[in-house]
Amino acid sequence: YYLEHHKKKCAVMGFLIMFILGLIFELYPSTELFGQEMSTVRQGIVVILEYANNVIKGETSVFTLKFGDLKQKANKKHKSRAKMKITMDSVEEKCYLRGYIGKDYDSGRWQKDKQAMDESRDFIWEEKVFDYLDADVKKALQPSIKNMKIQYFDENGKEDFYPYFVQTRENDSIQYVVINDFENLLNVRIPEYDENIPSSYYAKEQNARDDARKNYLTVPGKIKDTITQMRSEFFRRGDSILEIDKKIKNYLRENYTYTSNTITVPDGEDPMLYFLQKSKRGYCSQYASAAVFMFRSCGIPARYTEGYVLKEEDFRDGTVTDGKIVLNIKEENAYAWVEIYADGIGWVPVDVVYGTSLVAASDARE
Repeated sequence: YYLEHHKKKCAVMGFLIMFILGLIFELYPSTELFGQEMSTVRQGIVVILEYANNVIKGETSVFTLKFGDLKQKANKKHKSRAKMKITMDSVEEKCYLRGYIGKDYDSGRWQKDKQAMDESRDFIWEEKVFDYLDADVKKALQPSIKNMKIQYFDENGKEDFYPYFVQTRENDSIQYVVINDFENLLNVRIPEYDENIPSSYYAKEQNARDDARKNYLTVPGKIKDTITQMRSEFFRRGDSILEIDKKIKNYLRENYTYTSNTITVPDGEDPMLYFLQKSKRGYCSQYASAAVFMFRSCGIPARYTEGYVLKEEDFRDGTVTDGKIVLNIKEENAYAWVEIYADGIGWVPVDVVYGTSLVAASDARE
């Protein structure tokens, strides 16, 4: 009865309780209060309070493509105009369209990898390697050939965006391979030698592996020191690439807070050092950058990637024309993630932001 007839008063009381709890958690370690770690509760309260505070002050911000520049000033809101139109054969669980790949990090910016987008490294599909693997692998991945057509609305500011595992491309029409879950690729083991598998596959994979290890394992000095101190939490000698992947995701979830709002970095500070050591709050670009350094510290080649991500809700908003799914890509689909090189497979996208975050990984939508 009280809740039903005093809604405003209850809302104010609830906000005050959250504020007080957030203040307590900020002033005192959770272990002192409860005798055990309460990082998830603490992070959740911080996120809610921060979001409410930013809304009241009009300081909300959203993620848009930064093209590797982590110091770039955040936008207040997304532009409503569509960037491009995508026509696809069918609904997918998640579709990544990569457009910017960063190789080396320096003073708040990922330097563009000019070669990465031009080179085709999808040798595993090109050589039809999965035709030679057992039925369990095929069942887990469920690979299928799909078609996509991309229509750019702003040809002057056009950037090239690609799905993963492109087979052919003619103008804006793309044929590519869709799999059930990218993470399943980290479980695949290609024999070091199998007489049934084309020798051309082994030659291409070895070249790609050598290139990855040569160019994508560097961690800058001060960041390297910070990552090295925490590495024992997410890496042990003998761990598989899938085990390391899960440990890094867990470490970021338990020790950092995801927010859709930009954290102001003091002048003269490196944005990633500030994120890793002090604020411990950030959005997809900080999470992806941190993951690149973490994977590299474990000896796994990794690189920073920006582009657009299509998720379940985007497909629900699409239309069906002549049996095809048609979607408009907007700024709110912009996202950053990490690519890691899996031996035998090639570059695989990894999203280290858990979908259950209090603030959605695709940022708060207007």
